[in-house]
Amino acid sequence: MALFKAFPWGRIVIVACVIIVLLALYHFQFELLQQAEFKIIDAKFKFRGELKPNNPITLIAIDRKSIKELGKWPWDRRVIAQMIRDLSQKGPAVIGMDMLFSSPDRNRDADEELEKAIEDSGRVVISCFFNFSSSELTIQPREEFERTLGLLSAFRIPLISNISAREVESKVPEAVEADANIPAVSEIIAGCGCYNVCQERDGRVRRIPLIVRAGGSYYPHFSAAVLRERLGVDNLRLVLKGPNPLFLEIGSLRIPTDSSGQLFVNYYGPARTFETYSASALIAGTLPERAIRGRIVLVGGTSPNDFQMLHTPFEPQLSSIELMATSIDNMLCSRALIESPWTIEFTVSCIIGFPILLCLFMPRRGRTLVGLGIALLFFTVFLAFNLYLFCAANMQMNTTYPLLAIFSSYLGILLHTSISHERRSSRLIRSVNEVGLAISSILNVNELLPKILESMMRAVEVNRGMLLTCNGGGEENRNLRLVCQQNMPVAGIESELFTYVRQIISRVCTERKSIIIGDVSRSDIDVNGMNKGDIPTSIFCMPLGHGGKGPVGIVYMEKTSRGDDLWDEDIRFIDSMATQAAIAIENASMYSSLQKEEEKLREEVIHLKREVGETQRASYIVGKSKALTECLQLVERAASSDITVLVEGETGTGKELIAKAIHFTGPRKDKLFIAQNCSALPEALLESELFGHKKGAFTGAVQDKKGLFELADGGTIFLDEVADMSPVLQAKLLRVLQEGMIRPVGDVREKRVNLRIISATNKDLAEGVKANRFREDLYYRLNAFTIKVPPLRDRREDIPLLVMQFIERIKEQLKKNITGITKEAMARLVAYDFPGNVRELENEIEKAVVMTTDGDAITAAVLSEKITGAAAAAEIVGERAPKDLSLKDAIAILEKEWIMKALSKCENNKSRAARELGLSRVGLEKMMTRLKMD
Repeated sequence: MALFKAFPWGRIVIVACVIIVLLALYHFQFELLQQAEFKIIDAKFKFRGELKPNNPITLIAIDRKSIKELGKWPWDRRVIAQMIRDLSQKGPAVIGMDMLFSSPDRNRDADEELEKAIEDSGRVVISCFFNFSSSELTIQPREEFERTLGLLSAFRIPLISNISAREVESKVPEAVEADANIPAVSEIIAGCGCYNVCQERDGRVRRIPLIVRAGGSYYPHFSAAVLRERLGVDNLRLVLKGPNPLFLEIGSLRIPTDSSGQLFVNYYGPARTFETYSASALIAGTLPERAIRGRIVLVGGTSPNDFQMLHTPFEPQLSSIELMATSIDNMLCSRALIESPWTIEFTVSCIIGFPILLCLFMPRRGRTLVGLGIALLFFTVFLAFNLYLFCAANMQMNTTYPLLAIFSSYLGILLHTSISHERRSSRLIRSVNEVGLAISSILNVNELLPKILESMMRAVEVNRGMLLTCNGGGEENRNLRLVCQQNMPVAGIESELFTYVRQIISRVCTERKSIIIGDVSRSDIDVNGMNKGDIPTSIFCMPLGHGGKGPVGIVYMEKTSRGDDLWDEDIRFIDSMATQAAIAIENASMYSSLQKEEEKLREEVIHLKREVGETQRASYIVGKSKALTECLQLVERAASSDITVLVEGETGTGKELIAKAIHFTGPRKDKLFIAQNCSALPEALLESELFGHKKGAFTGAVQDKKGLFELADGGTIFLDEVADMSPVLQAKLLRVLQEGMIRPVGDVREKRVNLRIISATNKDLAEGVKANRFREDLYYRLNAFTIKVPPLRDRREDIPLLVMQFIERIKEQLKKNITGITKEAMARLVAYDFPGNVRELENEIEKAVVMTTDGDAITAAVLSEKITGAAAAAEIVGERAPKDLSLKDAIAILEKEWIMKALSKCENNKSRAARELGLSRVGLEKMMTRLKMD
């Protein structure tokens, strides 16, 4: 059982996953890894270096020089016929013409000459062409395709063998179009084959298809047709295993292919490795006979400007005849790259074996360099063996998958080890953070110590523990008090069965040293008679102390199940946490006293806030008039409950002060009071301000924002100018009043708030309801309790009190010594109507204080002209008007008199009269209309 638990099951799971994934990718030939394998093969070619061909092959190159001398390509067929005659006279083994003879300008005499030259030679092999894909080409009409295949029927592979019991269609490339040169040639040539090549995704040619399937028959490649003529054999036999070609037999040669019938070309080097002569030398008769006699002669284009060049692992400019020559030499000398069944089996064995070896040999704890060295050793041994097979035996063994198996397994095992260590370290760090957070946030020692014990047990993965504190007594006879425990059979600790626990704790308390028992079964602890589930497997006991002091407590922990032993970092961690626990115990009394002091200070703050609220109310709501007294009585009644209040009054009458008075004398006085003017912001901004918004709800919402409703939760929010709210916001405000729910802009969740809403307006909401500008249901919600603030003109007896209060406050702010206000100035202030109410009076007094010289009293001279002018006009008109004339009528009489004088002076020119009076023409006309002077 212990061996089973100690086995590295985590590693085994990771390695098994790596093996399964790589085997699946290898079986299905994952394209990306296949391309990576090709890149590795290219690197092997360059590492191996250049080779020399073993067979007599001569290349006749249609190069730039020959094209320049003999005329623009394509040449006249007489020139090609002459080349064939000249080559045939020198006795070649076979002549391979890697070119197409068909062209739009047909000349029968030239065709007959070419046909005769081919027939006389008897050893010419020509090339045909197949198209494999119809994605970019137009598929040849069926009858024309079959007629072309009929011309090639004499050269198809006559014998197909399938060693599988199933008859399935092969994976050989399927042709959709064909070009077989001129028809008459097909009866007199020695052979014919396609010169197709297969480019990989990177544009390089690494394989050539030895077999092509067209119309249900199989046709050889040009190089295979040349090789059959060179060997002088008639038979070609293709052997399949199910859909996969195994090899192509040409006489006694057996040429292995890949699963699609392609030959992996073994390139010889970047230089021109075959003996090559220009076609111009052949036509001129300067070509030596030794270069032709008994040799394989291939004729084809090598000029990059006139013929297609191929990209190979060695160079990007390889001609088609050079590729054909290389593949022919590969097949004759068995030098083509082959992937034999045993190399496939060995590759699979490496994919399975290397991960298992790494799983067994890599160290379990730390030692990263040792594990890296083992992985590099496997890596190097396999790569050396792989290169040896490639260079010495021309065997292609897959390199990508075994190397990927080593690399992936190493990373997986390293990651598993790192995660195990990280998980242990994270567990320890998390426990340290939990203890630190508990010490900093929990002030009660009876709540703190269980958190510390729980974190210590979780950190070292034990399942039983207890924490005791020491109080008084000597070093050996301290009074131990159990503070907290987890899963300990506390009721039985005092019994004889748990004598070992008391002994261990006593030793730790006396010796001030930790006791760690890794295996209880090998110790002298007596556990006879205990229940099987209560018997510990390991014990850990440590004193709690710091700074050289005696222990202030003991932590005792047991593990009742098998598992990993304690590591050194576990012991250091427990020691560190024990020190913190000791500090927490010693500071418990200090925390308790601080908590009591904090509670006392909190009560004092609440008391002071209450006093500040009362003072604020007393310092701003000043007056003794009957109208104000009745208003304040309503304030006191509204403050005693949470009823919704609507404050009505003109601008400047102090509606916000009334709202503050309700809040600071009500049950919510210890909470926030927030005021918002609803007409000061556009609808969208006001909604975000009141309800808040989520990050990304609109342009500029870069983070979450709490609205005023949420901030004022538990307190009071004052909505001034509520009549200016849009209908949308009116509906949302109604839901807040009805349900107490808000939804931030852009959020899908609602939040519940508990707040009091006090609204205010200087407009007639009832008229707004009639005009459909204000919701009727919201109006009745807001109008549950109405307080009308009287304008200042209806309580003129309060003006002197307000004036004196404003003078005292403003002179302190401006640091000026103002002795008071004259009776004349006070009389003029009392006589003025103050359409702006208290706010206008306050502004007037502030201006008067600024204008008054330090040490003087405010006089009528520093008051505004609107105040002094109104009083003077009343005096002037009063001399000639009835005694009961109102001030408004008196001012109207005076205005008419001044307008008439100005018109008379300006000869009834209204524009000039307006300038004389300091008005605009439109303003003068409006005034005259109001005074009925038209």
